[in-house]
Amino acid sequence: MNVNLLYQNRNHSDSEAYLDWNEIVKDLGLDILFRVARKDSVLGLGTNYNAQREYDNLSLIVKRVMAVALTEEEIAYRHEIMKDCLQHETFIVKLFVICQQTTSEWEKKGRNKKRNESKESGGGLTTDIEVLKLLYDAMKDIKQLSAEYEEGLKSRGLTELNKRINKEFSEEKAENLRQVLDDLSFFADTKIKEVKRGYYEQINPTIVIDVGVADGLKFTDIKLDEFKCKVEAYRNPYGIMAKLRGQISRLKKYTIPIIGNQPLEEDAQKLEKESVSFVMTCLKNTINEYGSFIDRLRFETGFYFGAINIKNEMKRFRVGYCFPEVGSFATLEYKNLKEASMAMSQHCDTVGNTDNLNGKTLAVITGANQGGKSTFLRSVGLAQIMMQCGMFVAAEEFKSGLFKNIFTHFTRREDSAMNSGKLDEELKRMGKIVENVTPGSLVLLNESFATTTEKEGSAIAYDIVKALKESGIKVMTVTHLMSFARRMYEECGGADSSDSVFLSAERLENGTRTFKMIRHEPELSSFGLELYEQILQEG
Repeated sequence: MNVNLLYQNRNHSDSEAYLDWNEIVKDLGLDILFRVARKDSVLGLGTNYNAQREYDNLSLIVKRVMAVALTEEEIAYRHEIMKDCLQHETFIVKLFVICQQTTSEWEKKGRNKKRNESKESGGGLTTDIEVLKLLYDAMKDIKQLSAEYEEGLKSRGLTELNKRINKEFSEEKAENLRQVLDDLSFFADTKIKEVKRGYYEQINPTIVIDVGVADGLKFTDIKLDEFKCKVEAYRNPYGIMAKLRGQISRLKKYTIPIIGNQPLEEDAQKLEKESVSFVMTCLKNTINEYGSFIDRLRFETGFYFGAINIKNEMKRFRVGYCFPEVGSFATLEYKNLKEASMAMSQHCDTVGNTDNLNGKTLAVITGANQGGKSTFLRSVGLAQIMMQCGMFVAAEEFKSGLFKNIFTHFTRREDSAMNSGKLDEELKRMGKIVENVTPGSLVLLNESFATTTEKEGSAIAYDIVKALKESGIKVMTVTHLMSFARRMYEECGGADSSDSVFLSAERLENGTRTFKMIRHEPELSSFGLELYEQILQEG
């Protein structure tokens, strides 16, 4: 029984993740997004759903799904479902909660643990019956919830899911399963229950078996013919009426009393267990099918639940969103593009950027220190990752090509053990990118090779960026290496180059940073002295 909320005809596979996913997460600040994804929802779920582990699971689900790039068709399919989920937030959240709580209860019953109960004890059978009841209740709740929202759902994914649920958990199948659970209740439940003071119910099973009789009166060719339970109510199970019933049953034709006859009683109990074991073996596929379905539904709805939390958090800090469009390899245009992770981590609105870089396969970004260059680069990378996993983007408009591989190379602090310098560490990471990068990839470089001298860093950056560009790889680089930037500018034909663009962090005449990127040739200064003087004055 498929879910198909992430893909139309297949399941998610972690093996398709970006080759450099862990580096992407670090460089683009995606951990902030994952933390937001697991935040408590304000959708009226009450206090029942407040376990930290469930939220941690939600964070991991979003991280796994975002790690895989989609095709244009897959993005369109997921966008349909995402729009449905944002329109009916409570539905998708409740659906996830049902599945999460079911799997949590199943784990408490020892789902992933080795069974210690012996066959003779019947403990394992009791657990299996309880699990079947757990899955039955979950499927019933899922079907009921889906029916409540069925008319409002428009996406192919959710409408087809409702059809599969109605087919695989039809009224007939649900009723048959309920009857089986009722008939098995004598084995899993206490056989005598006090329903109110002085009044009791007793579950009496009826097991009818067809057998042959061999030498020594041994049974052969045993077949289970009938299996059912009847609940009988009376005042005192140990009183006169109960005893009278026992006496009458002993007088019935073909009735053999076993109470008080230990050998017969043990044989009857063994036969009872074997009958229940046979029934549960027949139901093994049902348990596996419904259990697998609920696992998959929990995972796939978890992605959309996380996306809902991200959208709501963006809204808190006035960060808008749109559903991006897919373009060609060299397409990149955006309107009011913002860095969502910064807004959510610093609890503030951020400055948006607007431009059309269509046809450009190289973008060199220079300009004033603390002018927003790295923030802008992260905003592009973050938007690209969100777009390629079928999510919305933090912009009013966004259109870009698709990249099967994305690589990031951001400057890092020296390792704490001081085993190597920053340049060695940078070169090792760049070597890994060069070994794995393929034509049609996207590479984002942030202050790469700024840890060495201007002359040496510029030479390294020039050789690498030029080689990547000529290999059919899209490159966006933020740099303070002015020699490198000027050389690329001159070789590319200046600002009017057909396939390259040069941006700069805008700085007003009075030194104010607007945090916007504008078209500008590389300048010979990053205006670091201005910041130094400003710090001294503030101090």
